[in-house]
Amino acid sequence: MLSLPYHKNHYPFHEAQTIHVAEIGKHINIAEEQQLNSFYLEILAKPAKRTARPNASVYDSLDSNSDTQE
Repeated sequence: MLSLPYHKNHYPFHEAQTIHVAEIGKHINIAEEQQLNSFYLEILAKPAKRTARPNASVYDSLDSNSDTQE
């Protein structure tokens, strides 16, 4: 059990933010810039089905180019 410093009755926590997984690195960089001693990250997974993207990805074009370059 973590004991509180003298004359303190709680540990204040900032409100949690919900961010996209792609933003995790950005927020870690912010924590480093602020020289935080620690930070809390909780990843909540949920089942989902990915849908096709409207535009072909970079990887799709690389795959199609690999067939023509042999």
